[in-house]
Amino acid sequence: MEKVSSDSLAIDRKSRARLPTLDIMHREAKERVCDFDDICIPMTNEEAMFEASRCVHCPEPAPCVEACPTHNDIPTAMWLIEQGEFLEAAQLYRQTSSLPEICGRVCPQEVLCQGSCSHIKAHASVLTGALEAFVTCYQRRNVGVKVPKGEPTGKRVAVIGAGPSGLACCEQLIQAGHSVTVFEAKPAPGGLLTYGIPPFKMPKEIVFCRVGDMVEAGAEFIFNTYIGKDLTIDDLFKEYDAVFVGVGTLIDAPMEVPGAMKMRLADRLMSAPADQLTPVPSSPPVTQAMLSMGSRPPMSVAICSAESTRPPNVSMSKTIAVAPSPRAWAMLLRMNTTRAGSMSPWMGITYTGPSVAAA
Repeated sequence: MEKVSSDSLAIDRKSRARLPTLDIMHREAKERVCDFDDICIPMTNEEAMFEASRCVHCPEPAPCVEACPTHNDIPTAMWLIEQGEFLEAAQLYRQTSSLPEICGRVCPQEVLCQGSCSHIKAHASVLTGALEAFVTCYQRRNVGVKVPKGEPTGKRVAVIGAGPSGLACCEQLIQAGHSVTVFEAKPAPGGLLTYGIPPFKMPKEIVFCRVGDMVEAGAEFIFNTYIGKDLTIDDLFKEYDAVFVGVGTLIDAPMEVPGAMKMRLADRLMSAPADQLTPVPSSPPVTQAMLSMGSRPPMSVAICSAESTRPPNVSMSKTIAVAPSPRAWAMLLRMNTTRAGSMSPWMGITYTGPSVAAA
C-alpha cells in the first residue's frame, strides 16, 4: 500500500476538526461484575469509518507517526479505514508492527499517538488505538493472518522469553528466513500479556492467536524451561547460531497503597497455583471489589479497598466458574493459607495441592 500524502487529499479539515468522537463504549457494570470478559463493546464497520474520518491529516511529519514507537503510518491507515478498506489498513499496520492487535489495546496511546493528535487541543483525539485493534481483528476474522516466511537461511536462533519482545523478535526472524525456537519458563506464552494484563482489558485469545500464527509459520515454542537452571545460554550456543534474551525485568513495581507490602501481592500472584482451586458448596458473600479483579494493579487495589457489600445474585462459586483465569483467586487464597487441603475462611475456596500450574 502506497503512502497517502496529506497534500493530495481534498478534504475540509475545519469541518473534520469539529466532528465529535464516538468514544469507546463499555458493557454495563452489572454485566461486567459477573465475568472477566472484555469490557469494551467492539466498533461496528460504520463507527470505525466515522471515527477515522475525524482525522485531519496533518502536514508531514504527522505528530501521531512521530510519537508512535514503531512509526506506524497512522494517517494512511485512517484514510483506508475511512474508505472501508479494513484489510488494507490491517496489512499496513503489520508492515511496521509485529503485534498490532495487542498494541491497539494495551499501548499507552493517550501519551503517544493519541496524545499527539491535533484534535486534543479542542476535542477528543482520534481513537487510533481502538481502530488499529478493530482492523487487525477484522482481518483475522475474515481472511486470517499469516506471518510471511523469508527464504530459508539455514541459521537457527534461540529466543529466551515468550513475552512481547520475544514474540516480536520471533516474528521478525521468521520473516528473515531463520529457524526460531522460543524458550519460556512459564507454562504459557505471552509473558506480561498473559500473566499481567487482565482479560477484561485484553482477552488472552488474542495473544494465543498471534502465537499460533508464528507456530504455523514454523516457530517452535518450548515451555516450562528456565534458562539458567534447566539449560544455560552456553548450552544454547552449542545448537544455535544466535541467542536473543528477552526475559523481562522479573521485578514488579511496588504499589504505593497502604498494606501492599504486608500482603506481598506481587510475589503471590505469580507463584499461585491455578488449576487446583475448587469452589465449595456454601460460598460466603463476595465483595464487588473482588469481582473486578484480573491482574496485579487492579487486583491489588481491589483487595486493599474491598467493601463488605456484594452485587445481587452473585456468588463466589458462580464467579469462579466464569472467570477464564483463576490466578486471581489463587493469589487471594495464598494470602490466607498455603497448606494442602485447607480452605480460606472468607473466600470459600479449597487449595488441593502445592504445584504451580498454567493460567
